[in-house]
Amino acid sequence: MNRENGSAFDNFINMGAIEPLSPEETKYLINQTEPEIEKEKLPSPLTLNIPYSLLKYGL
Repeated sequence: MNRENGSAFDNFINMGAIEPLSPEETKYLINQTEPEIEKEKLPSPLTLNIPYSLLKYGL
């Protein structure tokens, strides 16, 4: 979270910081307090090999 993503206080300031807040404005600010999610798939130069053996099942 930072000033651009997930800061309810900064969003309140950007809205003009006028009180009291309406229920709609409060709901808006609550919904804006989630952090931004970024995902990136990076190639891996490594390979993981795990040796294993299966046990017999039954009688």
